[in-house]
Amino acid sequence: MTEKQKCVDLLQDFLDRIYGQASREQDGVLSRNCGHYDYAGDKFSVYVTVFPEEVELVFEGEQVEGGSFVVSLDICTPEGEILKGKAVSAKGGCDEIRKVLEISEASVLAEFLRFLNE
Repeated sequence: MTEKQKCVDLLQDFLDRIYGQASREQDGVLSRNCGHYDYAGDKFSVYVTVFPEEVELVFEGEQVEGGSFVVSLDICTPEGEILKGKAVSAKGGCDEIRKVLEISEASVLAEFLRFLNE
């Protein structure tokens, strides 16, 4: 498995946890669509769209050198309107990014639930 795939999997696991916690908070009425895209160069995105509210969590990332990545998470609409930019951002290898995500999980969940409840 490449370092890039490890990073994509790490980000998808984070989004899966946020979705699972949000779904429990909303009594299981949510559904989702999720995945990732690779772009030219070393850029990629990892996303989850949550229905029926249609709020998205989208990580934009880029492999910058060897096993190092720059990632940032936006909360937005499917039309691309940014509701909360850079809800979390990190730079480093998978271990450094994992640590930032662990620290940020509660605040990202709180922000996400705020937009789901609007």
